[in-house]
Amino acid sequence: MPENMGAGMTKMRYMLDEDFEADGRWWLPDRPDEWRYGTILFSQRDLKLKIHGSLESKETVQAEAGVWRRDFRRFDTIYGVLNDGKRVTLLKCRAQGGTSDMQEALISIYGAIYGVVGHHCQPFDEQRFTDWRFNCNRLDDFTANLTITWDERTNEVGDFSGIGVDHTAPPKQLYESQCTDAKWQFESELWFKTKIGKPKVSMRGVPVVNVQPNQPQTIDWFVKQMYHFCGLLCLFMDQRILPRWVRCSIGEEATCWLLFPNGYTKEESERETLGADFPLFVLPDFGEGYGSKLEKWMSAPEMLRNAIHLFLDARFSEGDSDQGRFLTAMRSLETVSRATQPGLYMKKEDYADVQTALVDAIPKSLSGPHRSSLESKIEYGNELSQRVRIVSLLESLTPELLNCVCVSLVKFKNGIVLTRNYLTHYSEKDRSVALRGGELIWARDKIIMLIRILLLMHLDLPQEKIAARISNHPRFMQQKWIWKEVREC
Repeated sequence: MPENMGAGMTKMRYMLDEDFEADGRWWLPDRPDEWRYGTILFSQRDLKLKIHGSLESKETVQAEAGVWRRDFRRFDTIYGVLNDGKRVTLLKCRAQGGTSDMQEALISIYGAIYGVVGHHCQPFDEQRFTDWRFNCNRLDDFTANLTITWDERTNEVGDFSGIGVDHTAPPKQLYESQCTDAKWQFESELWFKTKIGKPKVSMRGVPVVNVQPNQPQTIDWFVKQMYHFCGLLCLFMDQRILPRWVRCSIGEEATCWLLFPNGYTKEESERETLGADFPLFVLPDFGEGYGSKLEKWMSAPEMLRNAIHLFLDARFSEGDSDQGRFLTAMRSLETVSRATQPGLYMKKEDYADVQTALVDAIPKSLSGPHRSSLESKIEYGNELSQRVRIVSLLESLTPELLNCVCVSLVKFKNGIVLTRNYLTHYSEKDRSVALRGGELIWARDKIIMLIRILLLMHLDLPQEKIAARISNHPRFMQQKWIWKEVREC
């Protein structure tokens, strides 16, 4: 819910991990006189607008008993003014349905991808922002340098007169990113919260990431950069990291709060934070070298970014089956290999003659679909097998790092490849050797550890430093004590 902030700052804040509901008037930008009363409802799962009546003309609404049906039209922008006077823009909207009586629609429901509180924006693809500030869970642990001290004050006769607060913030740390053409900066803000009718003030320092592109950018650009940055913190902290609030600026024109469902509740964040252990790396560990790590991460090509997304899914998607998370981890590992290592047995031009000879050798009597299937396999026959790719990745590790991943390189490689083949093709020859139960779970965690190491190596972290952090990490030490006794193949 919105809360008060310090003097001279935005008066209300809107958190992405807390529900929000407010009444107001709503209309389409090209029909400002045809406004309707309604309620905006925001949660971690969706952003909806319930309207009394409809924002559309009666010609597009067909009333029936109980439920009215329509063509579920899309609206790029819906404007609103809340009862407290705040302007709101809903972007990328779509009619979702509603309820009606026999005469006319009573309640219309519209879903939105984004909500902007504080300004009436241009359409989604046209509006540009100049500044983007956000906070995410455990950012204070990563920056590791915010302090607040309290000082009790008395008057000349020794009676209590008040409390002084000293907020010691670190110097702003600025990083120039060429790949994003933007300035990235760690800052801090002092936030306080009061409760009506109670003489109580809670105060805390809030770390902030400030992104300032050299040219104004769209919401889509900012969101992609923000989530990719959160992925970097996931790697360093080994915990799911998501934005908790976003405040953006449109030059000197307006400062706004952004709403969008991120599927992560405050209770989930607090529960994971309470159960969190030591991070692998925090900002002070890198000293002056953090800027180069940020640049390399943000400049990752599309294939490597896809591998990172799969890695995060395998690591944090606890609702999926063990088999599903294992296969996701294997897909991520193969994609990391494709993005970071050579992937062909021979040069393309040399393989062209081999491919032609193999295709010509296919019997003419085969059916069209069968022949196409064989031609497709031959086309990709020059790519390294998954087994070869995994061996190459494992052999790139020092003995100390390899010891953090598995007991036996050969057994680990064979076990995960055979299990992947069985779960993909369900061949009888692999059934008896495929890993199951706890063996499958620990194999998945070992794959995740291997990907974690490879991504840290991609950021040019020395292997000996990575090995030292993992070998002395409390949870990883406990896990290794268990999995070193579990069958790998």
